[in-house]
Amino acid sequence: MLSRIADSLFWLARYMERAEDTARILDVNYHMLLEQSAAPYRLRWDPLIIMAGEQERFFQFYTEANAQTVYEFLAFRSDNPNSIVQCITKARENARTIRDRISREMWEDINGLYHSVTRFDPAELIRAVAEHRISHLLIVPTMINMVVHHPDIEKFDMSCLQRLLYGASPMPEAVMKRALQVLPGVRFTQAYGQSEASPVMTLMDHRYHCFEGPYAGKTRSAGGQREKPPLRSGDHCIGVRTPSRSPRWMLSPMPISSP
Repeated sequence: MLSRIADSLFWLARYMERAEDTARILDVNYHMLLEQSAAPYRLRWDPLIIMAGEQERFFQFYTEANAQTVYEFLAFRSDNPNSIVQCITKARENARTIRDRISREMWEDINGLYHSVTRFDPAELIRAVAEHRISHLLIVPTMINMVVHHPDIEKFDMSCLQRLLYGASPMPEAVMKRALQVLPGVRFTQAYGQSEASPVMTLMDHRYHCFEGPYAGKTRSAGGQREKPPLRSGDHCIGVRTPSRSPRWMLSPMPISSP
């Protein structure tokens, strides 16, 4: 009895640690690339697969390591036993077998996390938009990535979708280019803020979601946490200080007027 409980607790913690480590690797690599050249090269993504020890399995499904394939493989693939989704699923199963031995709060957190990472189905969202003629949508960049790269998206009439608001993280340029390609009539709007700011500091509207012309180059501007610059009238940045966080600032596509 004690051995079974100890075994479940050990693997519960081990799977959650593995999911967290993989998510942290993806997050660090992604934010590092935001400051680098857009020119692709293999050393951006191959090391992540090597660090995970999954080279053989990865190349059974994909021919090259890039942002799309590595994120899908390490985070979401159900046939990768070490993906984030599969680790959380296994952790939840271990917690389920010892529900009477762990706290209610612990079970609710793990069970809620499991449902939040496994419930989203891009095919269902695409079908719902087309069937119910949805015009406005609010989702995060990870979901946008899964939707615009879904193989069936071009089989559905998405012309009803007029505006898509996203936030929670910066938008990768490759995902934005794909989104503009498959959803040409959609006006994308990026919201940037913190939960302490309740929650939006500023919005970047559809005019700046482009890669050519005078408004190009703004999609990487949100989300930086760097040394706080001096704020003067006419500066293209927005600074916000919250009680529980260090100062944060972002480049703004529009000049700031005097207070």
